[in-house]
Amino acid sequence: MVIYLDTSALLKLYVKEEGCELVRQAVGVASTVATSTVAYAEARAGLARRFREGDFTDEEHRGAVNDLKGDWPVYDRLNVSDSVAYQAGELAERYALRGYDAVHLASAVRLSERFGNLRFLAFDGRLNDAAKAADLAVYDDESRTGPGADG
Repeated sequence: MVIYLDTSALLKLYVKEEGCELVRQAVGVASTVATSTVAYAEARAGLARRFREGDFTDEEHRGAVNDLKGDWPVYDRLNVSDSVAYQAGELAERYALRGYDAVHLASAVRLSERFGNLRFLAFDGRLNDAAKAADLAVYDDESRTGPGADG
């Protein structure tokens, strides 16, 4: 199985918060972990915000950033090409998505053409609904044990 992580899911690999166990389980059974290149900037911004808000010590922040930097080359990353950006624009209009959410959805749709067993993982109800409407399989607790969980 290929797991596509949007930034909300990716961050849960580096921040202990609700949902982090689900993400770790998904990554643990996946043959490939994929995301969009925009996830790096979004993740760094999210980690910096948590540090500014006092959720991290300086040492914890540096550790999370270093872990992200170390893991980044391992992820299958889709660059935001013109065609991905155009598709994201269409998806943003169709499903009332924010810009980067639409980029993640377009990236996952594009990657699902390459990987037939892709599962989309995000922690945003509107984005997950849009993924389902775009015929993507959405990863959740049942994905691990339910029909079609082909690890």
